[in-house]
Amino acid sequence: MDKMLRTFCAALFLTALISIPTLNLGMVQDSDAQVYVPEAGFELAWSLDPRSDADLFPGDPYFGGRGVQVGMDLDNDGNLEILFTTDPTIVPGGPDPGYSLWVHPSKLMGVLSQGLLFLSGTTDDPEVRQQARGVSIELAMFLLGLREPAGAPLAGWTHTYWDGVDRGAHPIHMDQIMVNYPSEAAQAFLDLFDATSDSTWFVAAVDIAETYARTQRDDGTWYLLMKREDGSAVGNKLLVPVSVLYFLDRLHDQYGVQGYIAVRESAFEWTMNNPVQTYAWEAQFEDTRPKQRYRNLSQREAAMFARLLFETSEDPRALGLADELLLFVEDQFVAGDLLDGHRLTFGLTHMCLQFFLHALVFLRL
Repeated sequence: MDKMLRTFCAALFLTALISIPTLNLGMVQDSDAQVYVPEAGFELAWSLDPRSDADLFPGDPYFGGRGVQVGMDLDNDGNLEILFTTDPTIVPGGPDPGYSLWVHPSKLMGVLSQGLLFLSGTTDDPEVRQQARGVSIELAMFLLGLREPAGAPLAGWTHTYWDGVDRGAHPIHMDQIMVNYPSEAAQAFLDLFDATSDSTWFVAAVDIAETYARTQRDDGTWYLLMKREDGSAVGNKLLVPVSVLYFLDRLHDQYGVQGYIAVRESAFEWTMNNPVQTYAWEAQFEDTRPKQRYRNLSQREAAMFARLLFETSEDPRALGLADELLLFVEDQFVAGDLLDGHRLTFGLTHMCLQFFLHALVFLRL
């Protein structure tokens, strides 16, 4: 069963990577430049390397190609030309400003860093291994630069929003942090600590845990949204702290960190006494605003909490509760339809991907 689960998760993750249209993640690297080798019957008359031609590209040896048109006689001289556009605002090793989803750095950069690090550890291609590992580190390093400074009310927490790219239709709130996302970014930092033994990543994760301990409410959870300026609450919506539980469990179980046991137990008790009882598993995503109770439920935290119970308890009552939660997820978030006379079920793809990405730490694929 364990082998089957590992094989399923590996296949699911690789499928997810293949399906991502911007697999290069919009990150500009030296290795992106490739030498063009003409096919038989053709010869290369002239080439241009924009990284080294200071006359044509002064001031910055890098450029980002944003559009290419090939094989067009643009000036009516009988010859076919290649026309490309460039974007001088792209920083080497940094995010492509044309990719609007970078506005959610904690979630996107963190989980992509984890995924690419996983890819680097499973591929047999040395070039893919090196590139995936390099981009994984670059993503996390960039995220390190998007943290609240030491001494700030939310010190060490990674930013939920970033205004360094055109946000398009995505809402951003630069003055706020959605409290679940620093714990998810911390998982990426811990993965890199495991892979590199660089204590920078472990210290960054512990800094995040310290702020969770300092900002926890008396009832055991946190406000869902908090202001960067003073750490005060934005509205009265509360965090369903399942991702924080996973993070604190990892600090304790894998690294022997003892300082957050009480924080973890209080958050676990709040979860048992609230969404487990009320089934108010409210969606907590950075691209939507909190809604009235039961108006916008999510399967994500419910499924994750069920898995946590399966992993951490042998109590038949806890395991029965986990089963009930999965039935809730299946009943509420799976839709069915007929396709060519066959039953097609859908609706769990997002949950499965999120489930798998959070399972990387546990499964150690």
